[in-house]
Amino acid sequence: MNDIKELSINRVACSKCMGCVEMCPEIFAWNEHDEEIVLRRQCVTQNEVSEAMALCPRDCIELSDPSADSPCLLPDPTND
Repeated sequence: MNDIKELSINRVACSKCMGCVEMCPEIFAWNEHDEEIVLRRQCVTQNEVSEAMALCPRDCIELSDPSADSPCLLPDPTND
């Protein structure tokens, strides 16, 4: 069973509180030019983002099973 999920942010619901950036800076970042949260990584495990999801005031951090054309389904090139 693959526990990798596809991560997205509901930008309409996002309050830009930056809590996710503070909790998971390796996954979320602040784009100063566009003034919005961006993803450093789109493929994560639920465990990596569960705390940020639980504390998100607008529940805008979303996880889903990877779609057929998702980069999350490609083999990790760092694992030989």
